[in-house]
Amino acid sequence: MDECSSFREIDMIEKQIDPERVRKMAEIWGITVTADGKVRIPVCSYSDVLPLIKKRPER
Repeated sequence: MDECSSFREIDMIEKQIDPERVRKMAEIWGITVTADGKVRIPVCSYSDVLPLIKKRPER
């Protein structure tokens, strides 16, 4: 994956992000979690990553 120099931080609760999915995909996509609990996603892969880390609706 190409290096991306800018990042976007999003709130895990507001965007309904699954922390377990973030942990699983962190190394692959370059995702990190900030000290204040936000997910930091490279801008160049944001649209690919966001659907992968969102919580799935419970059935």
